Amino acid sequence: MKNTNCKYPEWLEKYTFDNCKLNRKEYGEFLTNYIKGEHDGFVLNLNGAWGTGKTEFLRRLYTHLTNEGHPTIYIDAWESDFSEVPLSVVASELINQLSIINHNIGSDLDKLKGFLGKALKGAVIAGAGLATKHLVDDSAAGREVVKTFFETSPKEFLTSIKKDHEEQVEAIKSIRKELGLLAEVLERNHDKKLPVIVLIDELDRCRPNYAIEMLEVIKHFFR
Repeated sequence: MKNTNCKYPEWLEKYTFDNCKLNRKEYGEFLTNYIKGEHDGFVLNLNGAWGTGKTEFLRRLYTHLTNEGHPTIYIDAWESDFSEVPLSVVASELINQLSIINHNIGSDLDKLKGFLGKALKGAVIAGAGLATKHLVDDSAAGREVVKTFFETSPKEFLTSIKKDHEEQVEAIKSIRKELGLLAEVLERNHDKKLPVIVLIDELDRCRPNYAIEMLEVIKHFFR
């Protein structure tokens, strides 16, 4: 029976190692066994020139891991290249796809959502300078930005920035902890196998600054 508890159920038939025209099944199975053997969290980079079939391979790897019962998240980084906050992309995909994989996981995601919210708040504050750079081209938005700075004393502003930064640092630590606990819940209560795997594709097509920021998010969350 076709597995529909994933974001891309149509891939499970369309993209398999059995119909891979580049005969990468052996490599895919080797990589799967390597990933399955790691339980402490690590980042693995799949390197290759543009057009060598990285996306085709990752979609087949997604199918293979999903069919083996591993919670597998797939993120197309290029789809969200317009975003200024890569953390929001990773956060939303983690929550949405984990909810699809286990639609009845419910409250187990609540703590993770809370910590992601705090981390996002800090990320938005940290990116205020960049946002202002774009916003001042719009006179109305620019006036609102200037108004906010004038209405807040320097001391209050710096205190707020410091507090938000500290909250973000602690939130990211908590997110890593909650992801680990959530993985255990998935295994214990929802018959899923560890580890949880996150596949991030198309980084080489993204804007350089966005790709770097995405890599920073990956480093903090998954290592």
